Amino acid sequence: MLVKIISPEKGSRFQTGEMIEFKGTAEKSIVSIKLLAEDKWPLGEARVTDGKWAVSCKFNTSGERKVTAQGIDASGNQIVRSDLKIVLQDLRTFHLAAFDLPEPSDSIRSKTLILWATFYKVHRAQDIPDGYPLLDMAGNNLGPKLSKHDWCHAALQGTVQVLDANGKPRTFNFAGRSSEAQVDCSSLFRSLNLNEIQGTNRVCFAVSKGTFGEGTNGFLLVPFRSIAVDRTKIPIGSVIYISDARGQQITLPTGEVVKHDGYFFAADVGGAIKDN
Repeated sequence: MLVKIISPEKGSRFQTGEMIEFKGTAEKSIVSIKLLAEDKWPLGEARVTDGKWAVSCKFNTSGERKVTAQGIDASGNQIVRSDLKIVLQDLRTFHLAAFDLPEPSDSIRSKTLILWATFYKVHRAQDIPDGYPLLDMAGNNLGPKLSKHDWCHAALQGTVQVLDANGKPRTFNFAGRSSEAQVDCSSLFRSLNLNEIQGTNRVCFAVSKGTFGEGTNGFLLVPFRSIAVDRTKIPIGSVIYISDARGQQITLPTGEVVKHDGYFFAADVGGAIKDN
């Protein structure tokens, strides 16, 4: 074969927005490679050097994609091609019950990590008439008022579901910090240092677009799927496969019991999350 795509493998899965490097080989008559999606959308070009080539590109929409490497000769003619199909997944729209992804192949595993787990939950609270209000960044009252315990735990977690008089939840998410403290949470979190306490005391909120809150870069948080990371070590949006989680039985918020497929994605950060 005059042109061959050797990486990634056929059927490999990637997330939308992820940089994907296509590598291949070409015989001497081929001087350059043009990479196309669905035979018409240009993805990039590369010169052939010592019989090898590489093109990096991103895909912004999910679904199966056909990728074609066209071999171009010295006269500018396309003389050969090689195809493969890959699958793009948008991790922002993972379905809660879709824990059925196959194990990753060795070719798409980039590196091995050792991780220490922390526990994150969406704090649930009841609106009370004489509580502390949830304020937005402009100082506007968003409506709910919480007890000191609930307000401080909401500020620490960054997300809170507030039940109205009918028991219907509304979700509020961390929006930033005000210049002045709103509540003194020091008596509730004695293990936190002064900077962490002061930051907690100044938290402001916004109505969340997702039931379980929002993470970084617009990612919606998904139970048992999204994780918070130190973004200097693990980029936001990274797919992380934890083999020990695969096959573990979990109960989703819907009450459905499923077995985890081992996949997580980096969707958030945390003030106390450092390194691994």
